[in-house]
Amino acid sequence: MNEEIYFHRELLGYSKEMRFMELITITGNDGSLPTEREDKIDGPGLFPEFKTGSNEEKIFSHERCLKFEKPVVFFSARVHPGEV
Repeated sequence: MNEEIYFHRELLGYSKEMRFMELITITGNDGSLPTEREDKIDGPGLFPEFKTGSNEEKIFSHERCLKFEKPVVFFSARVHPGEV
């Protein structure tokens, strides 16, 4: 991966059909990464814990993404049309 790009993948939760709902952070990295991380958002089903050796552990980070002082653009898409 290009060192000028910061990419972080988190498990936001599960859909009704137990599919992954991901939170992906992509931003430019000017070479000085922040040390502070985003706060965990408390809510039913948000940022669930996952077991050691699970498929989730192979894909997602246990930690929140780094906290950049930049404007935020939020995209959301309905990936699974059968689920509402």
